[in-house]
Amino acid sequence: MNSLLDDFPVPKRVLPIIFIVETSGGMSGERIDAVNKAIKSALPVFQEVS
Repeated sequence: MNSLLDDFPVPKRVLPIIFIVETSGGMSGERIDAVNKAIKSALPVFQEVS
């Protein structure tokens, strides 16, 4: 038996993602590079899930 919900696509929900990154002098060099790499690697995952 089919449910009424089986006949209609379920709309996707919007989930805002906000990155808050501290950019003081202490975050220069390797630290900010690590943040940039982490964000770049997370973006494809968000695209895949959405």
